[in-house]
Amino acid sequence: MKLGKPQEILTFSNHIVGATTSHASQQTLVVANYAWQEFWGYGIEPREGTLNTNLEWAVGNSPKATFDGGIYAPLWNEVGARAQVGQVDNLEQRLLYLKNGGSEIGVARFADPLTTNKNTLTPEPSLTGIQGEKIDYFIIMRNGNLATIEDFNNPTLRVYSNEGDQLNLIGEQSLAFLTYGLSQPSDNELMVVVPTQGTYPLNTKGEPGVYRVPLINDAPGTLQRDTDFDKIELPADIRGLGPVFDDESLAGYVTTTYGFTRERKDMGNPSKLFYIPVEK
Repeated sequence: MKLGKPQEILTFSNHIVGATTSHASQQTLVVANYAWQEFWGYGIEPREGTLNTNLEWAVGNSPKATFDGGIYAPLWNEVGARAQVGQVDNLEQRLLYLKNGGSEIGVARFADPLTTNKNTLTPEPSLTGIQGEKIDYFIIMRNGNLATIEDFNNPTLRVYSNEGDQLNLIGEQSLAFLTYGLSQPSDNELMVVVPTQGTYPLNTKGEPGVYRVPLINDAPGTLQRDTDFDKIELPADIRGLGPVFDDESLAGYVTTTYGFTRERKDMGNPSKLFYIPVEK
């Protein structure tokens, strides 16, 4: 697989820390607006080597979200909570997101999953039972299981099934580096992202790049490097990696940059959305 040059698609008005895409036939891109405590949902459509986007909904943890046409839903109860990672499930019925400092996965249900006018979100019981102290990143897998990156100081990739609101461990693998993104481009593999810059910005541990983890019976296997993907010049502060499909064929990936730094008076650069097409 050969990937093209990253294309800048959007510039955001705040700092974005996660980007995921759903596995439904009509995919939804979800980005996490860190400081505003909001998630934004975009309809996406690959077209002639680039990507069309359309903001379809925004949900915020404060009633002020409705001032700009967003949805208010009490996603968090704790003071100072931040939006980190969220993803729409495979049936486009629920938004799953990190909650309570990453100790659980919150769930909120759309009132009408059959339309793009998702104007109401109702919180439901969270998914609990992770093995580590906290989740730093997660995705909903193609078969409905969940994959997580847990524990900042001892990064571990884990895969869970869930029954009701209980997470059940299927497999795990220790990682020797910090990751800021996770995706599943096919049934038999996961991909983890190691950027050059971490938060504030700090350098990350391990060699930056995108790594593949084979899946055997839905459990992580031996970590392997994908050299073709690693040669692509990715932004230094990449956050998230969402596969984009066109008629079930992989068309490319979306990712965001973080941009935030406390070392500058203006707090850094605006976050941006990039599209990385697959070259045919």
